[in-house]
Amino acid sequence: MNKRDMIGRTRWPEGLFDMPPRAGLINNVDKFDADYFGFTESEAQSMNPLLRHMFEVCYECVVDSGLPVESLQNNTTGMYTACFLPGHDGLEISRWANSKYCTTVDQITGHVMRYLKLSGPMATVDTACSSALSALEMAVTDLQLGRCQYALVAGCNLLLNPSYIQMMMKLGMLNPTGQSNVFDADAGGYVRAEGIVAILLTRQERLCKRIYASVVDIITGCDGFKEEGITFPSAKSQTEMIKMLYKRAGVDVNNVAYMEAHSTGTKAGDPVEVSAIAESLCKERTEPLLVGSVKANMGHSEATAALASLMKCLLAARHGVIPPQINYNTTNPKLTSVAEGKVVIVNKPTKLPDGYIGLNSFGFGGANGHLILKPHVQSSKKEDIYPMVVPVTARTDKELANISSFVRQNFQNSSQLALLADSVLSHDCNRPIRGFFVTDPKRKGRENNKSKFYSIHDEITGKW
Repeated sequence: MNKRDMIGRTRWPEGLFDMPPRAGLINNVDKFDADYFGFTESEAQSMNPLLRHMFEVCYECVVDSGLPVESLQNNTTGMYTACFLPGHDGLEISRWANSKYCTTVDQITGHVMRYLKLSGPMATVDTACSSALSALEMAVTDLQLGRCQYALVAGCNLLLNPSYIQMMMKLGMLNPTGQSNVFDADAGGYVRAEGIVAILLTRQERLCKRIYASVVDIITGCDGFKEEGITFPSAKSQTEMIKMLYKRAGVDVNNVAYMEAHSTGTKAGDPVEVSAIAESLCKERTEPLLVGSVKANMGHSEATAALASLMKCLLAARHGVIPPQINYNTTNPKLTSVAEGKVVIVNKPTKLPDGYIGLNSFGFGGANGHLILKPHVQSSKKEDIYPMVVPVTARTDKELANISSFVRQNFQNSSQLALLADSVLSHDCNRPIRGFFVTDPKRKGRENNKSKFYSIHDEITGKW
């Protein structure tokens, strides 16, 4: 909500290959908690960074769901990974060629499934910048057909090969200034970004501990022949695809609350997409359609882009507020539907109206996709009047302090604490510090800070 720009300096010397000076990079890309995941230090050092981050994020995704990993292991669970091949071949793979974790991108999914002990459909998807949405559609289809009970969908994109960025600069795809000016008159190309994202899907709502949203329907398609060339977007194809999906899903366009665009800040792509959005969703609307794109904040994470956009939508739905568009000062004059009032670019924190959320994702090879989401409405619960035991585990004193602070801040939020308890009891690996809090719903405000943490000491091992 504070209009944060997550794009920073690149990790390469300034001026190398005439690359843009800024990119959206993951912090501590070289770090990995090998001991926690049961790997030796030498194994971790010889592991492709993509795989290290995928282990962490996919496991974190399962923990966040509140489900024990055994639920996924005891049912058929598929995994679908989106990965943009050109940025991770050649130069990177040669560094780990003698390792069993050398991991070309097609092996990443298999390694994660092996670690989590999952069995079910498996796929690694590359449709360029729409890879994540293509992977998501495959997962939804397999769930609908009963091929699996759970589906783990992940996207991974790391910028490890500077020579590939040089090629993209020559094609005129990137903004030489390194600023992501989506929807703005200064749009001059996109800014590359890293991203590792994972989500868990299931049709068994009764088993879910935490639900963010429901997939109403999803579609993918292709531009086909275009006079302008394969990398040029097609307003006609985008419009027809979006119209087809809403008709198939039986969703009234007037009930679309917000549209998360694919728009990346390119001179050709943004106007074409906004035109297609207006043509497909705004003709029959009685109110302007709210539109935004997370790529202004973080850059374009390419294969992971649709999942990054999805994270923004899920957070907006949970908090009820659409984050504002940054680097948006003067509307691109080619966005005629904005001038006409059919589309409104969200440039300040805006209450999310009730209704559906649409999400676009397009690949520069012509692979398009659209997703319709329905935010999950939390059921209202009666206020708790009984104390609650909240188990806590940690590996370090610092981690214990962070978790303790979280518990105290959420003493009045029993559903959040119950979810934490489920996660702790289901994923208690390698955390020697163990104990619990006892909540008291009658305590208010600062009284929560007085709540004690009760440590559990194992007299056999001598550990707390």
